[in-house]
Amino acid sequence: MAKYHKKIALIGAGKIALEYLKVLQTFSEVSVCGIANRSGKGLVGLAKEFRIESCYNDWRDMLNRTDPDAVLILVSCDQIATVAEYCLNRKIPCLIEKPVGLFYDQAQKIHDIYVRNGCIHQVAMNRRFYSTVNRAINEVLMMGPIYGVHVEDHEPIDRMCEKSKYSDLTLDRWLIANGIHALGCFSMSAAKLRVWLLVQNLLNILLVIPLGVWLSLRMVL
Repeated sequence: MAKYHKKIALIGAGKIALEYLKVLQTFSEVSVCGIANRSGKGLVGLAKEFRIESCYNDWRDMLNRTDPDAVLILVSCDQIATVAEYCLNRKIPCLIEKPVGLFYDQAQKIHDIYVRNGCIHQVAMNRRFYSTVNRAINEVLMMGPIYGVHVEDHEPIDRMCEKSKYSDLTLDRWLIANGIHALGCFSMSAAKLRVWLLVQNLLNILLVIPLGVWLSLRMVL
């Protein structure tokens, strides 16, 4: 066993859990000590495929029994805030699927817990780590300022309602539940845009403005 071996627990066993498990199995210093899903659906198959030590229907019971070093919170949108609040209050480091909350006060509560106890957590805003997204933003900024952004909704609310896969609360807050993907890209690009504008302003102060003053003086004199 690796010197710095860590035990990871998963709360939620949907499609995204499968993708996380594929990554986790590539790390020799990590083992999945448990996986929980309230319906129990898919647990046995995942546990067998990825050699997970134990399965649970009650995620609180799993945390008490396995005492993980970190938790991946992969539950449905309307349950994320409740699970994250519980884990962070117990000072269990978390990777939290987005959005942290469907309402502002839920996200604020998570922030307040972090301020109070400093528990490490990360929201899974994965697009900001895509090399393709980063390259696209950088190339756009190199061509000039951004004047507008167009977002094409690939998961329209009417189609989501027809599937009836999501809770009424999630559908009611669909702009947050699904729009968080666009907001994540906006926040990342805005940060890069601010840096680019800062560089432009510094260049103006250090080069352009002095050069303009010097040329003006030459013309006058």
